[in-house]
Amino acid sequence: MTPTFRRAVGIAASLVLTTPLICWGSGPAYFVVEGRLAAFDGAATQKFSLIADAGKTIPLSKIERVWGTLPDGRVIVSLPLETANRLDDPSGRDEPLRGPFLLVRPDGSVDAFLPENILRAFPSPATGDIALITRERRLLLWSNGATKEVETPGRVSAAAWSPDGRRLALTVYPPDWSQHRVNEARTTAEFLRLQNADIYLADGATGALLAQLTDSPDTEYGAFFGPDGVTLYYVWLHLTEDQGGLMRLILDADGGTTATGAPVKLTVAGNDPGETPLGRVGTYMWTPDRARLVFEAGRPDGSGEIWTMAGDGSSARMMAAGRFPQVTVGGRIAYQKQDGQPALLEVQP
Repeated sequence: MTPTFRRAVGIAASLVLTTPLICWGSGPAYFVVEGRLAAFDGAATQKFSLIADAGKTIPLSKIERVWGTLPDGRVIVSLPLETANRLDDPSGRDEPLRGPFLLVRPDGSVDAFLPENILRAFPSPATGDIALITRERRLLLWSNGATKEVETPGRVSAAAWSPDGRRLALTVYPPDWSQHRVNEARTTAEFLRLQNADIYLADGATGALLAQLTDSPDTEYGAFFGPDGVTLYYVWLHLTEDQGGLMRLILDADGGTTATGAPVKLTVAGNDPGETPLGRVGTYMWTPDRARLVFEAGRPDGSGEIWTMAGDGSSARMMAAGRFPQVTVGGRIAYQKQDGQPALLEVQP
């Protein structure tokens, strides 16, 4: 396998498989500060000690990740997986493992325990529904305590809700995809086949597939909607050449299930002059005036940089070193600094 293949797909794997996918509301921003859930309103940071319901005996001393908030203010968090509880499953080698996922009320009390074996969570910005990705990359829809498994044409890596919660944009890999298979691929052809991801559109209530939006031998992943609910953005990576960037696709306004034209490439991926780094999956978000995108670009050491650019991909610039940009009280942009403390970010037009 040539270095070119490894470089192109290595970028995709690091972004798709290891980063949190987050959908934020406009209330307080939530971070993990010193292992505890912390709410930041732009002025003060309040840390919570989680309180489990009676009869639950899981450790609540530390939080692993915050995955976003529901419109009613409940926060989705995951706990670290205890070493003693790690699954001894050879088929799961090279897969990330997480502990329980919880819904937490604004006062820190646990409202609900989400299904077991979850890898990622995606809250709807308009309803109390949550799209869940299992460790085996199955898609579950959770609504008011009821969970429904959704049939998909392959392994689902990521999901993004439309602003009204009616549709889901899914990143789908081949049915036999697994990180172990990718890492142990014996031929270049097998490696590239496993990395051929496409974007599908699904009904947000039932999970029924509405359309396949991309169909190429490359990797298309990390889709997210524009504020109008008709414009769809996603990351494209050529698998055999050092090419990639952020793409824009306009969907049919009457139902929003089909594209009205070819996708447009907005950015050239990279760190050289005239290039823009790719954002970590789930971190692309719009400023309240809908004029600019804010996103987190990853660094090789696992840290991040907060970037902003216009909706057409122009005037991109790095704003600060840090992670997890989101909207907080008053429509301001908050992020987590390198020292772990929350701060505000001034985004200029």
